Amino acid sequence: MYLLTATWLMGLAAVGRETLVVQAPWGALDLTGVLSPAGCAAVSALYVGACVAFLLRRHEVVACAVLLALLAAIGLTEKAIRHATMPTVAVMLATTMVGTWMIGLLVGRRSPTAEREALAHELMCGVLSASLFLCGVAKLSNVGFEWADGPTNALLIYERSASEFGFITQLRIWLSQHPTLCAMGATFSLSVEALAPVYLWRGARKLYGLAVFLMFVSLGFALGFMEAGWDVMALALAYSSLSDRQPR
Repeated sequence: MYLLTATWLMGLAAVGRETLVVQAPWGALDLTGVLSPAGCAAVSALYVGACVAFLLRRHEVVACAVLLALLAAIGLTEKAIRHATMPTVAVMLATTMVGTWMIGLLVGRRSPTAEREALAHELMCGVLSASLFLCGVAKLSNVGFEWADGPTNALLIYERSASEFGFITQLRIWLSQHPTLCAMGATFSLSVEALAPVYLWRGARKLYGLAVFLMFVSLGFALGFMEAGWDVMALALAYSSLSDRQPR
């Protein structure tokens, strides 16, 4: 729910008080009214209702479908307003996780509730694992092991050293003066992503979830990268009671 709430609030903050004109086959379609306070409140009420239904396990598939539609809508709206090539990372993670859960429910619809949810949970773990692994593959295929180069990462940290918190600024300046530590940190992040397949093994899931959390906390302090949901999703799935169930 943290991911769903954060994604929606960030989306509303990004699209609030903006103009939205969509090019339809018959001409320009002005949807700015949907972004008005009244429009956002109405859509948010529907979103909250779907979240509550999802939490209470009432009409889960319908609730997931509503959430997917609304997340896709706000993601595309953000994309149109920012003139970006793709929705935000948080929106993509939220839609992927909700969609995967819904697929699990549909595939196991003839199974008891516990088994159906266990299957959905395992599918979510698999998708998250694949997502993190592909991040590592992308780094290695595009840049190679030079991605963890110490001086390069030190310069990047120094460029992002400015912060409204003085101690974080000082920490970043100090790190930028120690390229070896920067290389070690970058290697750790690359290793975490490359080892993502171990998340499929329940015995290692909690430990790997902690490694992912530490990676994102480190990125936040060193570079200011904050990705809502990604930081805690691996932990949330690993420590969920569903992780101990065996889908049949």
